[in-house]
Order: sequence, then C-alpha cells, then structure tokens
Amino acid sequence: MDKLILITILTFVSSLSMQAQILSDEEAIYKRLKGENIDGKYTWRPTDEELKELAKKFILERRSEITEKGIQSLSFILTGDEYDDQNDSFFLNTLIDIIDVQTLIKDCAFVGRHFKKSLYSNESIEKLSSLANPEEILKWQSWVPYYLSFLEIDSIDLTIIFIKENIDAVNHLHFALYNEPFRFDTIDLNVCLARLGKLNDTLVISQLEEKLHFTYKKDYRSYIENLTQIRSQYAFQKIGNVMLSDLEEIKSDKERKTIKQMALAAFLVYVENFPDRSTKIQETIYIWGFVEFSSIQGKDYSTDEYMEMAKIGISK
Repeated sequence: MDKLILITILTFVSSLSMQAQILSDEEAIYKRLKGENIDGKYTWRPTDEELKELAKKFILERRSEITEKGIQSLSFILTGDEYDDQNDSFFLNTLIDIIDVQTLIKDCAFVGRHFKKSLYSNESIEKLSSLANPEEILKWQSWVPYYLSFLEIDSIDLTIIFIKENIDAVNHLHFALYNEPFRFDTIDLNVCLARLGKLNDTLVISQLEEKLHFTYKKDYRSYIENLTQIRSQYAFQKIGNVMLSDLEEIKSDKERKTIKQMALAAFLVYVENFPDRSTKIQETIYIWGFVEFSSIQGKDYSTDEYMEMAKIGISK
C-alpha cells in the first residue's frame, strides 16, 4: 500500500511538472512580453544564462509585442535571484526606456532596492529626473523620496525640503486623492537628506533613537533599515552598537537574538555593496533572514559562536 501511494504521488508530481512546461522558452517569453498570464504553463529559471540571453534577443529584435505589464514582469523574474550586472543593467534600462515613469513608481517598487546605482544609463537617469519636479510629488509613493535620493537625482534635495515644509498639506492632498493618510513622514525625509549629505547625520540618528526608545513597541527593524539608508560611517557604527548592546530592556532571549541578527545582516548585506547599494529580494523581505537561514548556503552566521566573533570584530 505504501509503495502504491508513493507511485501515485510521484506520478502526480511528474504530471504537475509536465503541465508547468507545456510552453517552450520561446513561447513563454513571447507571451509574457505581450502581458499574457502563463501561470501553470511554464516554470521560469531566473538564473539561467541562456534563458536571459534568449529574452534579450526577443527584446532587441522586437520578436514580440512588448507591453508595460510584460516588460516589468519579465524584468522582475530574470533579475531577482542573483547579482548579474550585465543582464541586470540590460533589463533595468530596457524597463525604464519602455515604461512610463508614473507606471514605474506605481507598479514597480522593486526597482527601488533591486539594482545597483552604477547599472543605470545616463538616459535612464535623465528620464527619472522628471520625478524630482515638485509638481510630481502628489504622484509619489512613500518609497520614492529615498529612491531618488539613492540615485542622487539633481535637485531632489530641494523637492524633499519643499515636502518637509509643507508636509501637512501634501499628506492631506494625498489622502484626498488616494485615501492614504500620512504618506510622508518627517523623519523619513530627514533620512533622505542625511543620505544626500544635506542634513547632519548625527541629528537625524538622534531623532531615530528618540523614536525607537519612546515608542511602546521598539521597532529595531525600522531603526536598522533607516541607519543603512543613511549609509554614513556614524550610521554603521550605530548598527554595531546594537550588536554590542546587551538589550536588557528586551525580555525575550529569542527576540534579542533576532535583533542582533538583523544588525549583523545589515553589515553583511549592505556593507558588502557599499556605496553602490543593491539588495536582491530574498535579502530584503526580512532583513534578518539572510543571517537566520544562511546555513542553507553553507555559512551559518546565526550560531552563537559567529555572533560572538562578530561582536568582537565590531568592538575593535
């Protein structure tokens, strides 16, 4: 009976696998670029070099109609799982070339932390620069100020200062238009200005610490992510302080370990890419996951021994 069950399961799994591959690579790319839904008919291979080259050939030779929905979907699929500067740059700049910038900030939030700054072409930067105009701010998503700061778009600091000075009115208009209150936060805007070197990082980090310690539930994840966004030497020193701290106010041993893992992950993920920051999706869904599940990749950063070694290294 057990053998029969096993055969049945294997047959079912095989059937699903065959069903998922009823389209060839060419057909899948063709349909995806047209914006067609092919779920259940094809299994993508995000790190397959030949598949990426085939997709690039389709795009360059215009073998298929290319829709905004299609190019953003294909770009997300083929650039999400590994660092690949050559192909990442091609899909990124093709996406920006084809897609309307308002659609980009509305539907393609992954570009905000998915690609290195050096991968953007001058043409892409020029096209995105239109977003820095003050008249565009009512179309911004909450992540756009940092994205444009990360790219160091000309005059973005002036537009962010304008939002700060008129933040209540801007948020009120966003609520009236989109039913979304408090789209922009003063501290978040200050983080952007510190990133650009237009505001003292010591002042902004003091604001972040005050926010951390005077809230009912300490949000260390947000605190650490903001520090990585500032990206100054002092900001990374503050992340190190979290690693060195006993965190006595945290009663749970498990929670203390998780916070320290977040701090360690910030070093491993962000410092490695400093200053040309790029973090793939699996590293950013949960910042501590990079450390917590690293044993799968052969490096168990989450062990007590490694955490202690990291603390010693940071204290030096």
